[in-house]
Amino acid sequence: MSYMTRRDVLTGGIFLATMAMAPQAGLSQGAYPARPVRFIVGFPAGGTGDAVARLLGGELAKNLGQPLVVENKSGAGGNIATQAVLAAPADGHTIYLAQVNLPINPSVMDVGYDPHKDLTMISQIINIPVVMLTNAKSGLKTVQDVVAAGKTKNGQLTFGGVLGTAAHLGPELFARDQGFKLKLIPYRGGAQAVQALLSGEVEVVFDLMSGSLKSLIEAGSLNGIALMQAEPVKGLENIPAAGTAGVTPAGFFGAWMGVCVKSGTPAPIIAKLYSAIVAEMAKPELRQRFEQIGSEVVTSASPAEFQGFYLAELKRFGDLVKAIDYKPQ
Repeated sequence: MSYMTRRDVLTGGIFLATMAMAPQAGLSQGAYPARPVRFIVGFPAGGTGDAVARLLGGELAKNLGQPLVVENKSGAGGNIATQAVLAAPADGHTIYLAQVNLPINPSVMDVGYDPHKDLTMISQIINIPVVMLTNAKSGLKTVQDVVAAGKTKNGQLTFGGVLGTAAHLGPELFARDQGFKLKLIPYRGGAQAVQALLSGEVEVVFDLMSGSLKSLIEAGSLNGIALMQAEPVKGLENIPAAGTAGVTPAGFFGAWMGVCVKSGTPAPIIAKLYSAIVAEMAKPELRQRFEQIGSEVVTSASPAEFQGFYLAELKRFGDLVKAIDYKPQ
């Protein structure tokens, strides 16, 4: 991700070299995978995560020579799915679609596992841009407008979001970076927050870029103020990157997704999964399909790099929750 410092290539090289020298314990009973692989997703069928898992899973199945069966286990902000992964054997036959909720959940709920030790990251696969939105009838048309309003209203600028989720903490990162406090108006989901923005109930909403949002922006119903990252996105050139409008990396925020497994999975299996994922994500046809659903393809230089990124996100959101003194509802 562009807004986080990446582990250097040397670190990744050491990690991969260590895996190459590791005992082949994970492969001692035959080539991996020996049977269909479960691909766990922490949110319902039909959502973005489900679409991503099915796109990648179909290609990985060809690469690995076994079906990848997507299983949707929604509930508890994705934590039910995490528990299902941790209850399975650490043999690579259960993999998990890691999403940005993974480093957020330990700070807002009792997850029942050690987030620093119990999961091993394989590779990031995509980033879904997060867009700052305002009502087209409002006077808030630029990042500078929003920041000025936030400071003038002294904690009363209203943001719509879902408590304890990325839709809540993303705006908090931005507000802290720009030196003002916001007033969060809670909703049950992102769709309800966008409807509240359209009706004028709230002044600002952060949401994942999607075809429906793009249509609302192009129709003039919503202002696409900025993408909360350093660089612009192909196909969204009419929406500036926040990095060009005075927002620093501390205020950047993206809805990243990747693949992880239960810790203890043998190193050769991790290496094989990593190689397969990176190879498939590099194919132009798959990259194009992800871009069509509004995602940027971003793969990790190594499993160690993605692990470092995940741990940095874990600390980032943990520190934020403490700083804003958020108490889980």
